[in-house]
Amino acid sequence: MKLNKRSLSRLEGVHPLLQRLIKEAAKGSPVEFQITEGRRSIEKQRQLVAKGASKTMRSRHLTGHAVDVVAYVDGEVRWDWRL
Repeated sequence: MKLNKRSLSRLEGVHPLLQRLIKEAAKGSPVEFQITEGRRSIEKQRQLVAKGASKTMRSRHLTGHAVDVVAYVDGEVRWDWRL
């Protein structure tokens, strides 16, 4: 499968090797997945820490070395799917 345009746009600013890894994984994945977030600004990270959604200001998202991913199974986000 290929990543959709939204996921590709969320890879902007992410380290090129990680971008390549994600794109290759999408091609070989038996389920559709999407990127929900890539590189974050310091301000966004501060907001996430303030809300308790993140615990650190040293997130790898700040350097473009992390992405958040969700899997879609039968058209919905799933955390419990099995191959």
